[in-house]
Amino acid sequence: MELFIALLCIAVVLSLAWRWKQTSVFQKLGIPGPKPSLIFGNILELYKKGPVKCHEEWVKKYGRVLGYYYGMKPVLLVTDPYLLKDIFIKDFNKFINRESFTPIHRYEPKNPKSQSVLILPGQAWKDVRSILTPTFTVAKMKQVIYCCR
Repeated sequence: MELFIALLCIAVVLSLAWRWKQTSVFQKLGIPGPKPSLIFGNILELYKKGPVKCHEEWVKKYGRVLGYYYGMKPVLLVTDPYLLKDIFIKDFNKFINRESFTPIHRYEPKNPKSQSVLILPGQAWKDVRSILTPTFTVAKMKQVIYCCR
């Protein structure tokens, strides 16, 4: 019995140490952000206030680039337009996969409802993107606007 309690205490201490290491990623990188709890990260605050209000408060408090934890998952929030331009244009090929925070919008290869360009991973995203890109040229968008008037 004493051995079991000792092993349990060691397991708890090791898991808390591992979790502390996981929740100090942004701190080590020098990225500001709200202090996470060891168990839930910042998820409780997100659920209490709502993500939009939390993000607005955090941007005011920590700046345009900040890090928080959605449970155990580190999330980098970027609101700086110039940095976003670099990410979406110059470093475009490095950010093809999107993370879905809701289980409703997970990618399932056999489900046509999950074939959205916002959800698709890797090569599937590239294939759909190559089909959609010619559709949204400037000339074609002008035609759409002309038809709508």
